[in-house]
Amino acid sequence: MEILKEKGTPVTIFGNEYSLTISLKTMAKIEEALGDLTKLMLNYKTIPTIVSFMVDDYCDHHPEAKRISVDEIVDGFDVSDVTYFQKLILNILNPEDEPLKNG
Repeated sequence: MEILKEKGTPVTIFGNEYSLTISLKTMAKIEEALGDLTKLMLNYKTIPTIVSFMVDDYCDHHPEAKRISVDEIVDGFDVSDVTYFQKLILNILNPEDEPLKNG
């Protein structure tokens, strides 16, 4: 999924079509919260996936939503809570159907 910066551009996420927006300011906010993890994310090209996870999480709690502003979603999260994003990254790199092995 490409991160879209134009308002009202439709994008399909998890089989549902939403109108998704994101600003460079919000992207900067996410990257700042992630710090050193940003390079890892860029290497895996997971920033769009992280955004789609956030949108999916938002839509789980707001099933009526059709037009979605990622900026509003990010404002709703405590982006200083890096563990939220770390958890998303781990889910992306190690999907639930392939759980991390302990030890």
